[in-house]
Amino acid sequence: MLSISSTRQRQPFTVLILICLLLLLPTSLPFLLPPPTTRPSLPTLRSPPRRSPPLPPSSSSSSSSTSLSSSPLDPLLSLSTLASVILIHELGHYLAARTLNIKVSEFSIGFGPKLFSFTRSIINNKMNGEEENIEYSLRVLPIGGYVKFPENYNSSLVMEEELKGREKFKEKLNVEKNEKGILGMFEWLNEEEEGVVKKKVKSGSKPKITTPPKEIEYYTDPNLLQNRRPRDRFIVLSAGVVFNFLLAFILYFGSVLFGPGLLKTEINRGVLVTSEPIPYSPSSGILHKGDVISSFNGVNLLKLPSDVNVIEKEISEIIKTIKSTETGNEIEIGRGSERITIKPSLAVGRSYPTIGVSLSPNFSGVSKIKTRNVFEAVKLSVQEVCKVTKSTTKGLASFFESILPKFGGGGGGGGGSISGPIGVIKLGSDVIGQKDWSALINFAAAISINLGVVNALPLPSLDGGQLGFVVLEKVRREKIEQRTMDDVNAIALFGILILSVGTVFSDTMRLFGK
Repeated sequence: MLSISSTRQRQPFTVLILICLLLLLPTSLPFLLPPPTTRPSLPTLRSPPRRSPPLPPSSSSSSSSTSLSSSPLDPLLSLSTLASVILIHELGHYLAARTLNIKVSEFSIGFGPKLFSFTRSIINNKMNGEEENIEYSLRVLPIGGYVKFPENYNSSLVMEEELKGREKFKEKLNVEKNEKGILGMFEWLNEEEEGVVKKKVKSGSKPKITTPPKEIEYYTDPNLLQNRRPRDRFIVLSAGVVFNFLLAFILYFGSVLFGPGLLKTEINRGVLVTSEPIPYSPSSGILHKGDVISSFNGVNLLKLPSDVNVIEKEISEIIKTIKSTETGNEIEIGRGSERITIKPSLAVGRSYPTIGVSLSPNFSGVSKIKTRNVFEAVKLSVQEVCKVTKSTTKGLASFFESILPKFGGGGGGGGGSISGPIGVIKLGSDVIGQKDWSALINFAAAISINLGVVNALPLPSLDGGQLGFVVLEKVRREKIEQRTMDDVNAIALFGILILSVGTVFSDTMRLFGK
């Protein structure tokens, strides 16, 4: 995310994500959990028995070249992975700006107080020999970074003038009020303003007079980001997202061609019961952890394709059906050749019916895909990037679909699997605990794609929102006032923070098993 130096400055969004995380404040943006290819563990079936799919033969499958040693430092390594992905995002903005000879005032690694910094002076011949001073800094919290661009107006002077204007207005108002009374005190206004104010006073309304905002004098420097043509700004603003997808592709490509291989989740038919039923729930004593559900209300689940997204969608439909079942009605579940009927009922603390178990796709194991063909590696890497991007986009859409009805007074749906940085770091720790480099590579690539997709959302204060301003200017053929964009960004950021409150709360509850 970008940062434009200003009193009304929109801080890099990654700053809010990570600093608020460390302060344990509920202000982090939701991240979608990576797809099931990075699950820390796979469920074990009770029936029928099955064999794990064979991994490609490799004598180094358990060696240090493909394995990680489990340690208490796993969360730190997970945090470092997340920070590195964010740093690559910021590097995209920086390199794009420098390539286009756009001025940059600072490139920072980390946030908070400076530990070390130096300023590099450059005589740029492409900027008419103008001297540039770019500060490179290392800060206390080495978790990501940000790029700061010079402002295109003197915000400090504007703020100072506005404050002086307000003070001067108050002083004049007090003097006029003391000397001439409440009606006479407005004589210094023009005739139209005076008429409106006197009319309000006579009608008993409280007159509201504010000083007009200070007119901004913008700098004309053509090498400031804000003064560049829309095409240049579009390139700089989108570079962070592009770098996130490029990083994911490189990780997948390197893994499948040179590394331990690309993880592929193997899925058996049916839907798996992943937990023992809650005591005294409708399924208690009937279903058991590890049971495979073969049908639901007459729908044959064994005919579903071995696609995790299709199966998870079907599970969501099953849950919706259970929740909407009227009191006293039954659902039919198939377990092998056996047909079971269960009456969903309200559980303690729930406002909807449930049967008391958790369901998931019927994971059977993980295989690794490797190739020595460069073109095949490119194809596999592109397919994986597209698959994870599609999964992330669907998850976000599901999440917003689930919360919009709640704001409108509805009940909301099931929603996607959303987590904040706490949950992402916990997941990363579990992935690292698998002692497999391929799992870590897949985790980093999935997080990079997630960050790219989230930042591409057309919300002000995110890269996608800033790109929206650029497109709007292009369509209107008129520049949008910088102050207007700052205000819109501030409002949107507040909304995003409110939306994010639940992620840290739910992450914390999951962390402590509640």
